Parts: sequence; structure tokens; C-alpha cells
Amino acid sequence: MNETIQMLGFFVGCVAGLATLFWVVKATCRDYFWLVLAIIFALPLERIPSLPIAGFTLKINHILGILLILFYTIRLLKKREKFKINYITIPLLGLLFFISLSLFQSARPLLSLVTFFQIVFTFILFQIIASQIDTIKKFEKIVQIIKISAFIVILFAGWQFVGDMLNLPIWITGLRELYTQKVFGFPRVHAFSLEPLYLGNYLFLPLSIFVAEIFQGKKNWVNLTGFILTSIVIFMTLSRGAILAYLVFVLLLFFFYPKKTLTVKNLTFLSSNLSLAIILIVVILSILGAEKRASFYNQLTLKDYQITESVMGRLNTYEVAWQAFKEKPLTGIGLFNYGPYATGYDLENPFVQQIVNNEYLEILAEIGMFGLVLFIGIIILIIYAGFRGVKLAKESEMGTYLAILTIGFVAVLVQYNFFSTLAIIGIWVYVSLLVSLYNLITNYQFKI
Repeated sequence: MNETIQMLGFFVGCVAGLATLFWVVKATCRDYFWLVLAIIFALPLERIPSLPIAGFTLKINHILGILLILFYTIRLLKKREKFKINYITIPLLGLLFFISLSLFQSARPLLSLVTFFQIVFTFILFQIIASQIDTIKKFEKIVQIIKISAFIVILFAGWQFVGDMLNLPIWITGLRELYTQKVFGFPRVHAFSLEPLYLGNYLFLPLSIFVAEIFQGKKNWVNLTGFILTSIVIFMTLSRGAILAYLVFVLLLFFFYPKKTLTVKNLTFLSSNLSLAIILIVVILSILGAEKRASFYNQLTLKDYQITESVMGRLNTYEVAWQAFKEKPLTGIGLFNYGPYATGYDLENPFVQQIVNNEYLEILAEIGMFGLVLFIGIIILIIYAGFRGVKLAKESEMGTYLAILTIGFVAVLVQYNFFSTLAIIGIWVYVSLLVSLYNLITNYQFKI
């Protein structure tokens, strides 16, 4: 009986899957912008759900991205679509060129090649998404999708915190073992992400959207609640990199928008919410006990820097990466080759998989100075375009979105000092929004 039910279920599943695939192909051939929306909605779905395959983690956005590239290519070949370049297309190709040169230095050519294709895949997605957001209406749809996705993430992060405080098993909370209260005395939420730092990195996208709309005068409960809860979750990650980036974000808001931020009403609102958050933390920590209180305080204030892998491990990798750059300053030691270099090219060493945890240093060490110069040049172009677009847009809604998203992007760049993964789809989707906003504001008339 059970076998019959299983076979029937498998048959129904196959039929449903084929029908869905047929519908997807048919719908996407007409208009595939919904795939762009789906990718943006799924940005935070990094670890849950995912499927490990031979050392590679297959994520929802990999599948959606492949579909997007496939149908975009079909439409290009049928001449239903024109290939559009933007102001960082050429610099990105230059960066890919130097990355490809570094492959010849690799001690693990196969793994380096896999990493290279991941970077190419991410850059192609950026190019396609930036070209598809060609109307204000499409951008407004994306804004709504970002909000919905953010609230789901916030709710799940809250569930992780409450569930772990109630000592629920990790298969229910979704927390990884090393981020439970048993380790830090306080659950470090990471929602669907692999690590708290990655969650914090993602949250700067919805945070910027909420702030932009508040600055536009849309002070409804969705934006105010979204701003408050997103800020709280960033601090709940207990990620020093995310918290530092948040402080930079706030300081830049104060600097560029003093009339909108430094008002009695706003300062009262912020101070009251900050006071409430501090009171809640104090109450929770008083319940946890002295040992867990000390662990939480040490993690937050860097008091444990001499004994934790988080700080000392990073400092050691920075030193090794700098040494690698000095040995091969032009070509680098090879993409995804820091681990072998750090272990003396002992490929059996368990530490052969370690990374630099600083994107700028990792590019410098693995790709060389030309790679870093191009990468920083791309960053400067993006920020310059942000300033120029805001100036041209004056005080329009699109200008406000571009301004706050550019400030949020700077916060993301601050976090790049604490992790090193170039092929993060979320960051390049963020860049695609900045590029498309600039194009919408300038009406494609100005080329950098």
C-alpha cells in the first residue's frame, strides 16, 4: 500500500513538475521580468533552502539565474532583445580578464575554474537585471518585492531568537550550532543566510528602501516598522562588521541629510527606540546570568579580540595575504588560491579551504594590483554615478532612492573588510539597482 502511494505521489509530482516547467517556459518566452522579481525575492534564501553538491551549494537563485540567462539568450538570438551596456560593463570585463589571467597561477585549477564561472555567472546576472529595470514602474515593483522579502526574513530571524532562547532544537529554529546561545550567551540570528554577517549584508538593501521612502514623506507603518525591525535585526546578528557598517550608514545619513535626520522629532523617535532596545537587552541578559552576559559583552565590544578566531584569525590571514601580494604583485597567486598558499601548498591540509575574510586584500593577493585597481575603480564609478544622478534628479523620488541606496552601498563596502566573496548575487543585484536608477534618471543620455 505504501509503495503504491509513493509511486502515485511520484507520478503526480512528475506531472505537476512538467506542467509547471511548461508554464514557466511559455510565460518566460513572452516576458521574463517576473524572473528578475523572483531572484530579488529569493536574495536572502542563501542557506535555507539549499542543496550541497560535491562541495558546491546549489541555491534557488542559481536555478532562477540559469533560467533568466537562458531566456535572455534566446531572445537575443531571436533579435527580440538588444544587448545593453552600462557604465561599468567595460570595467567589469577588464576585471574578468585579470581574474582569468590569475587562473594560470592556481594550484587547484579545477576549483579555481569553478569559482571563476561563479563570478562570471554573477556578473552576467548583474548585466541582465540592470538592463531589464528600464521603467519606473518596474523599479516600483522591485521595491515592493524587497519589502515583502525583508519582512519574511525579519519574522524568521525573530523566530530564531525566541526559539533558541526557549532551547528549541536547531532543526526547528534553523540556527547553526555555532550561533546558538550556548556559544555566545545570546542567539546570533542569521535567518536564511549562512552567517550573521551575510544576513546583515543583505539587510542594507531593504533598510535603504525603508529610509528612502521615509525621506520621501511616506511615513506609514510599513516603512517605520520596517526601518525599526531591520535595524534591530542587524544588531541581533551580533556581527561587528554589520554593526560597524550600520553606524557608518547612520553617520552618512546625518551628514548628507541633516534637515531630515537632525530634528527634534526624529531624534526623540530614535532615542526612545534605542532606549527601549537597551532596556530589553538588559532584561534578557539579566535573565541569562553572569557568564552569558560576559560572553555577549565580549563579543559586542571586541574585548575578546586576543582569544577569538573571529579577530585573531582575521588578523593572521590579513598578514599572510599581504605577504602573498608582495611575492606576486602583478598577477597574484591565483583565484581561490589563498588557502593552498597559506598552507604551503599542502592540499591535504584541512585549512586549505580558508579565505582572507577581506575582499580587498583577497583580490590584491589572488588577482594582483591591476585587479584591485579595477575593482576600486568600479566602486568609484558607482559612487560617482550615484552623486551625479542625485544632482540631476534634484529632489525627485528616484533621486532619493538613488541617494539612500548609494549610502547603503557604502555600508556594504565597509562590510567587505570582514568577508571575501566576490560572487555574492545579492551585492551585484544591489549594484544593478544603482545602475538602473542612474539610467532611469539620466534617460540613457550620459555615458561615463
